[in-house]
Amino acid sequence: TAATQIMELVARLCPELFPDREIRDWYTSDEFVFKEEKDLEQEMSIRVQDTKAFLEEKRNEKAEVAARLEFIKKILIAREDPGLAADDRLSTNIKLVLEFLGFQVEDIDAKIKGVIKKEDFWVKEGDFIAITEITGTNAKNPKTKEFNDLLGRMTTIFKRRDLVPDASMISGLLIINYDIDTHPRKRPKLYGGDAEEIVEAAKEQNIGLFSTVDLYDIAVAVKDGLMGKEQARAMIRGFGRIEFKSKL
Repeated sequence: TAATQIMELVARLCPELFPDREIRDWYTSDEFVFKEEKDLEQEMSIRVQDTKAFLEEKRNEKAEVAARLEFIKKILIAREDPGLAADDRLSTNIKLVLEFLGFQVEDIDAKIKGVIKKEDFWVKEGDFIAITEITGTNAKNPKTKEFNDLLGRMTTIFKRRDLVPDASMISGLLIINYDIDTHPRKRPKLYGGDAEEIVEAAKEQNIGLFSTVDLYDIAVAVKDGLMGKEQARAMIRGFGRIEFKSKL
């Protein structure tokens, strides 16, 4: 008990208080420890060192995985701010996710000069070409301006036959990280409620509306082998509001 341990300690420190008590420190000293006890102590020590080495190795592996796949998770918090380092920008990480899924992603600014130099990317796969706008906002739901701007730029680019010989091949993709400070699972539906008409307009104009939460879910499903990349790309090539629905 605790009381007994305290008495033992007092007896060792102040033996004069207990003249009738014989202290045998030697009894538990290494000199009288059995060989079998020493062998077990050494075995335990080796196991502790092995465990420490194992934990250190796994911590390093965990950190490597987190760093290698961070671009997938970053799209849930990143903003499109030119003041940020390139690796922290929303567009940079969305580009990495789309390429991870097998799309060809090109910087449209490198090809277009003039008044329509605003789109972030052209996203391509075979005959599929989408003018892609990427934006981030703290608002609970993005303004309709982002959709209208993309629609306007699509109309403008249709006239550029030097860039788009066949305008019928061009579609739009609007990827938005919104309500950024809220838990991703608690964010409202993209263009829901009073803005539902935007979803219908997007279908009519061959524009996909995509939240970064759904893009994250698709990327993770592909990474975990729950969905093929081809299936993921087919989903992203849709029009209207694109939502990930797990079959699990």
